Parts: sequence; C-alpha cells; structure tokens
Amino acid sequence: MLKYCKIINEETGLVQIGVGCPDEYYIEIGMEKRNVKQSDVDNEWYLYDKCPVKPEPTPFDRKAAFLQTFFKIEGKGYYRRKPKGYQSAIESINTAYNMCKENKGLPAGVLIFYEEPDFTKPEQCTEEWLTEHQIVLPAMNEADFIQLYNLFITTWNTQEH
Repeated sequence: MLKYCKIINEETGLVQIGVGCPDEYYIEIGMEKRNVKQSDVDNEWYLYDKCPVKPEPTPFDRKAAFLQTFFKIEGKGYYRRKPKGYQSAIESINTAYNMCKENKGLPAGVLIFYEEPDFTKPEQCTEEWLTEHQIVLPAMNEADFIQLYNLFITTWNTQEH
C-alpha cells in the first residue's frame, strides 16, 4: 500500500509512516510515498519487499495447536477442551450427564467429536474443515452414556493432571 514514509533502517527496510496529516506536511518533512506493508511478525511498517512475515506453520506446529484445543477420546474422536458455550469439556460432559439422568438417555447430537486432520494439509487444519468432518454421536441409553462418561473423565484427568 502506498503511504508517506521515512526509512529508519535501510538494511531491514523499517520505516516510519505518516498518519493523519495532509500530504503537503509529509512532503515538507522529507517523507516519500512508497509501497509499504505492516508486518504480521512485529506490527511495524516496512518497505513492501523487505517486510518480514510469519513463516507458514509446519505440520508439527499445526498438530501442537490442534492438541491445545482438542483431546482424544479413544474410539470416539477428538473433543474440544472448551466446547462452544461452555467453560470446559468437564462442564459440557457434566451437563450431558445431567441431561442423561433426567431423560434416562442422551439424545443424538448433544456431544460432538471431530476427526483428526492430516496436519500436512493446511486446509484440513481449519474450523471449516473440522465442522464439515464432525462426528455427531447418536442417541445413547443411560448405560452406554455412563460408559462414555467414565472414559471421558478418565481421559481428561489423565491428560490434564
């Protein structure tokens, strides 16, 4: 983007940009209109062709980010550590537990799990992909849910503590 700027460091391309004054003022103080970009690394402004950018996350980085948000329940898939609308996975599963006890079973769609993405494919590491590949659990009777609940709590406690 074209902005009036003054080069602070020729080597790195760091610039000081002019904001909020008429063009004449910037010309008067020796600024030139140049193609600049704000860095996503440090939020500073640079000459466009010297602007540092964050490197593309590696598959390892994508997996680490995924595992900060999800944990695996064996045989079911991955569950959010903080499901939408809840403070934690425990609050979510306890709400489902109460619903199950009240209704003598759990309706379909109350608990949502997710497939594990292929971390070498960035397009699979998006919220959109995860939503398209979610696993909505079918209705469960009370005994089946209690079995899942116990597995869930054991897995959570093993991973979190």
